[in-house]
Amino acid sequence: MVDILLQECIKKEYWEEALQSGITKGIPRRILKDLSEPEYRMELFESIIKEEYTIAPPRTQKIPKDKPGEFRTVYINDGQDRILLRVITNALFALTPDWISKHCTSYQKGIGTGKVIERVSKWITDGEDNEVGRKADLSKYFDSVPIEQIDKIFNRYEGEYGKSVIITLLRKYYHQDTCFVEGKLVTHYQSFKQGCAVASWLANVLLYDLDEEMNKICNGQYVRYSDDMLFICDNYKFAEQYLKVRLSTYGLTLNPKKVEPVYKNKWVTFLGFSIKGDKISLSKNRLNKFKTEIKNICLKHKISYTKAVRKVIRFLYVGNGDYSWATSILPVVNCESDLEMMNQFVMDCLRATVTNRKNIAGVGYEPHEDGVVIYRPCSHKVFTLPDGTEVKSRYGDSNHNRKVVEEIEGYYSIVCMWNAIQINKGLYSTNVREMMIEFGIS
Repeated sequence: MVDILLQECIKKEYWEEALQSGITKGIPRRILKDLSEPEYRMELFESIIKEEYTIAPPRTQKIPKDKPGEFRTVYINDGQDRILLRVITNALFALTPDWISKHCTSYQKGIGTGKVIERVSKWITDGEDNEVGRKADLSKYFDSVPIEQIDKIFNRYEGEYGKSVIITLLRKYYHQDTCFVEGKLVTHYQSFKQGCAVASWLANVLLYDLDEEMNKICNGQYVRYSDDMLFICDNYKFAEQYLKVRLSTYGLTLNPKKVEPVYKNKWVTFLGFSIKGDKISLSKNRLNKFKTEIKNICLKHKISYTKAVRKVIRFLYVGNGDYSWATSILPVVNCESDLEMMNQFVMDCLRATVTNRKNIAGVGYEPHEDGVVIYRPCSHKVFTLPDGTEVKSRYGDSNHNRKVVEEIEGYYSIVCMWNAIQINKGLYSTNVREMMIEFGIS
């Protein structure tokens, strides 16, 4: 019998994509070079077929959560295993599209969070009452699914597609509970092994029946992204109780601290965005990442004005050529005042590279009627006037810098680019090209 999954994993396009991803993730060039050779890959597959290949124990790494001081543990595989597991995951997604509910939108190509957020915003806006639904979070989803549930998924694959040496390899890995913690080999149950590429496929597939049932109960207004769920419906209280009972059959529970009501007139955060009715802006975490990136470019080290402008344009608009901060944010966010304040912050940071006066005001997250971004004063700075009078400035060097550097010729503001992308992507791309030419960005 043909090993369908093995044949799928041999396909060249999966390896090209995984190797390209490996470059951005810092996997050693030696490993990438070896895996780019067809002969080396064939030797790798021969060892898998003979069941001589073993995925090495991963190492743990703590990743900060949105809430300060909280971390999640992820499991990082070594370089070769990371590439192999990514190839296997892409093959599994390709072979089993019908195993994932269309109401589960995580880790799938062609399903951007922006469209999900716009859909959720419409659900909230169309709700009849002020309280319209619930947002919920699975408690330690990637850490608490029993191995029996994972085996059921592997058994299902082999029941439908036949035996596979790839499934044998994965089964062996998921039954292996050793990992490196701070350099020491320890043993403890790792469940989905969050951080392993295959975990994304498992997390989507496991709750197919639940996703379908919840969507039916909520009249089509339910969505799940990995361990985050949101549903808008008149019977949201019943849906919440049903969800709790149904999850128990998988050995799972909701995180009681992250079950919250959704209102039409209050901001709710979902998938990196803040939503209030038809208003959409950034989440606190996403705003902080934006702020940190701009400050790191302009304020952390001494940098020339021209070089800072180039780096800011690369971050905001160029990205990797296909994806950038702006292309992921601007088609979705519609709070113009928030974008104006964020652009003012960018401009102030760039001006500071000219004057070298870096005690400037910043942006902060504080939900209000029209948005979530506020222009936050910096610590008071005392200036001495020529007559000896001392004056406190709430905005530090910001006002002085604006007088010295009024405009940045050739730079398109965030609001300008937001307007462009709303009209069409062609206009946005033209503006990006013009900035790249103006500032000599290759």
